Amino acid sequence: RQHGTPYVVTKPNETVAAALGELAVRADHTTLDWEVEIGVVMGRPARHITASQASSYVAGYCTVNDLTLRQCLLRSDLPAMGSDFLQAKGGPGWLPVGPCLVPASEIPAPPELQLCLRLNGQVMQNGRADDMVFSIAEQIAYLSRHVQLQPGDLICTGSPAGFGQHHRRFLRPGDHLEAEVVGLGSQHLALRAAPAHD
Repeated sequence: RQHGTPYVVTKPNETVAAALGELAVRADHTTLDWEVEIGVVMGRPARHITASQASSYVAGYCTVNDLTLRQCLLRSDLPAMGSDFLQAKGGPGWLPVGPCLVPASEIPAPPELQLCLRLNGQVMQNGRADDMVFSIAEQIAYLSRHVQLQPGDLICTGSPAGFGQHHRRFLRPGDHLEAEVVGLGSQHLALRAAPAHD
């Protein structure tokens, strides 16, 4: 049994991007990293619900990729403040979502969902939802204790091992990134260099 509680980060709405197409990478963003995850879209308001109730509040599931700029994750100038998720996770386009939303009724066993991420055809991440420290239902229940969840809210539920930081390889122009949750669809992004003014 796990100990502690989930660690939650918020991302601005402007991070949401298409699952198919291009992603611009700035020259000074040398540590942009991938994190394939299962996205949960809430179907009705939820507040103070239990894990056993959580699935009945879900509208559907989708593939997401929670891109993170590792070089900005920790503040060396303010070490006591810890992580800076605004800089590290808040860039426009840093949350590709989709390509589709699968109704919850079509996913009878979310813990069995398989996640995979490929960089230029090479598998970098490969795991199952039931490997999570906290289950999807436990995460929803935890969030509902601290915030008012609303229909349309998107919860990104965590990523398996195999980040670029682990492989010592980060995203750069010319890469092709494929993020997939089996049964929820596959994302295909071609990375290009961003204009100097971006």
